Amino acid sequence: MKNLILTTLLLCSCLSQANLIVVNSNQDATINDNLCTLREALVAANFDVSYEGCSAGLGDDLIWVLIGSNGDSIQLNSVLPIIDGVEIQGPGADNLVLFPTTGFDGHIFQINTTDDVKIQNIRIGGARSSAIDVVNVGDLTIEDMEFHNNTAASDNNYGGAIHADVQEGTTQSINSLIIENTLFWSNSAEFGGAIAAGGAYEFVVNNSLFEYNTATDGAAIFRFYRLFEDIDTIFTRVDNSQFMNNSSGSGSTISTLQQTLDINASLFLNNTASAAIRAVNSRGAIKNSIFSASDVGQSIFVSGISQALASVISVSYNTFINSLDTIDITVGNFAQVNIVGNAFASSNPTSCLELNSFTLISNGYNLESSGSSCTSDVTDMPNTDAKLMALNLYDGDRLVAPPFPLSPLVDAGANCNNNDYSGEGRRRDGDGNGQARCDIGAVERPRAHRLYLSFSGDGEGEIRLTDFSLSCDVSDTSCIWPLPANETFSFYATPESGSTFIQWAQACSGDTNCDVTMDNFKFLNAEFQQVADPVQLTVVKNLADPQLDLTVASSPAGIVCDPNCSAGFIEGDLVTLIAEVEPGTKVDSWQNCDLVLQNGRLCQVGLTADTTVTVNAIEDLDLIFANGFEN
Repeated sequence: MKNLILTTLLLCSCLSQANLIVVNSNQDATINDNLCTLREALVAANFDVSYEGCSAGLGDDLIWVLIGSNGDSIQLNSVLPIIDGVEIQGPGADNLVLFPTTGFDGHIFQINTTDDVKIQNIRIGGARSSAIDVVNVGDLTIEDMEFHNNTAASDNNYGGAIHADVQEGTTQSINSLIIENTLFWSNSAEFGGAIAAGGAYEFVVNNSLFEYNTATDGAAIFRFYRLFEDIDTIFTRVDNSQFMNNSSGSGSTISTLQQTLDINASLFLNNTASAAIRAVNSRGAIKNSIFSASDVGQSIFVSGISQALASVISVSYNTFINSLDTIDITVGNFAQVNIVGNAFASSNPTSCLELNSFTLISNGYNLESSGSSCTSDVTDMPNTDAKLMALNLYDGDRLVAPPFPLSPLVDAGANCNNNDYSGEGRRRDGDGNGQARCDIGAVERPRAHRLYLSFSGDGEGEIRLTDFSLSCDVSDTSCIWPLPANETFSFYATPESGSTFIQWAQACSGDTNCDVTMDNFKFLNAEFQQVADPVQLTVVKNLADPQLDLTVASSPAGIVCDPNCSAGFIEGDLVTLIAEVEPGTKVDSWQNCDLVLQNGRLCQVGLTADTTVTVNAIEDLDLIFANGFEN
């Protein structure tokens, strides 16, 4: 089986002529002890020889680091040189870290070859002179890596984690730099806290996270080409990546000069800078991305150098939820920005700012919450509340701020690209009218079916859907809610004072809470009846700690605590209160119940007069102890 795994790894490396070299020691040494260290493996690969316990290399080799299955480290005394094409496959960034000894201030890897190099599944931490330094390389791929607390050298302060700047430092040539599925955390430099990637080569970042990196400019990425020539073949692509809590003071999180720029489906959150993205003498597009900041001058700053070196950027289908002091887009000298389909949902009344020789062109379908500094097209929506949900995970693995189902963003756009921020595709029928259109902003709501709500009886009350904070009462002439197709939602009936809830009809029946699966359009009716002297039932939640939480619902329906902790019932009703606890919370006891069932989950009360029931909740120590034993 082991031989099969080794053979498979070699075949998957896609190397036409190569040998497999297995590292089985975490020492940093070159001694003949029948063990193969990473340093010895690189000698074998660089010179195509067997060396000190390592099998011989042959062409572009695969070095498989076998150590580290339970967590391991290699402490390095000097740089690891790569002078031939090679692929280094580690055991995983959580399982192996490379870091320098106290007296070693050099790079971890230095690459000097015209062949391709790939490094993956390793963590590098604490380097004091750019963790990876490129002198020469063909295509360099960094995949499934982590870079923690690396800094650039004081004499070449470019690129804390990766230095590949042809015009600053040692770099002479590079065909492309591809970053995939990689974390850059707390790296620093004067320029390019995480990456300095200067030069006329292709640079791609995909599905990566940049967090807490610092620099004077380019806290995450410093991407300059300084020869001011044709930029049509100088590509910078950032896709599906996140930039959070990076700091560059008066600089920017991503700083580009002389590029063809394509930034897509990415998140810029709480970065400290004069701009999240600064594009100078650049062309291209920024699309399907979310910008949220409280301490940044502007999300996007675009400018040129002269009329001949002007910037032209398309900004389309992004969501801006910045604070009051942040401008969403600033257009500087010799620049043109074309906007379409953006949700300017920030609180700043000046969302777009134009300076001097400028052009800001709206191609329509932009929504602006405050003012009209961005919106000028007849299809734009100035002074309109975007009705966005708060930035959160929503059971996914990426922070997202989707529109509520009844948001004016839903199915209100046109001329959109194919993908949204989530990557699930555009032109979904988010309002359930049978026609799929683009949602304005970065996030497309899923395909929906419509729920038609109605009321019967002589009483008053409302239907609530807590998932989206939606409510509809008998005074509303029409309530039509477009809800995601094939999902199940719980609806609650809450009577007004002087009324009681009787029953559901159409999509539900009975007098308890109602669950509806939206596998098609649905109709839902709630019947409320006036009661001359309703008996009031009130629930009080007594939590031993503010971090604890539970909800209490009733059967017959009426109470949903939170938010509705009181409701009227007919005298003589037998009401069952059902407690649903959050993880870590436990019902300790009830007060004023006639009967407690299911280990405290249910409380039954026979109502003969106004009654207050208290539920006491404590920390679930059994769960804590169980988790402790599991860990």
